[in-house]
Amino acid sequence: LNWNINESVFALKPNQDFIVPIYLYYILNSFSSTKYFSDNMTGSSFKSIKNADLQIMPIVLPEKLEQQKIASFLSRLDVQLEVVSQQIDKTKSFKKGLLQQMFV
Repeated sequence: LNWNINESVFALKPNQDFIVPIYLYYILNSFSSTKYFSDNMTGSSFKSIKNADLQIMPIVLPEKLEQQKIASFLSRLDVQLEVVSQQIDKTKSFKKGLLQQMFV
């Protein structure tokens, strides 16, 4: 992978023969990846991670069909979480309206 655009910006271009892009998105946003990034960051005022550390980052890479199944499952969960989040927001607004009516 060619990640490096300049010393502080990286681009990731997945080879789609080996990895499903949305699967990679979920991997890079996982707890273990963010912990890896955090553990390998350097610098005091501007935190960054070295290209060499990114290249040796361990990634679980099942068969492409399995990657697609995992990514689809996680995408469906994201949709469900968004629906529940919207329901919570509506309920909070409803509660706020009720409380305002009580104290008028």
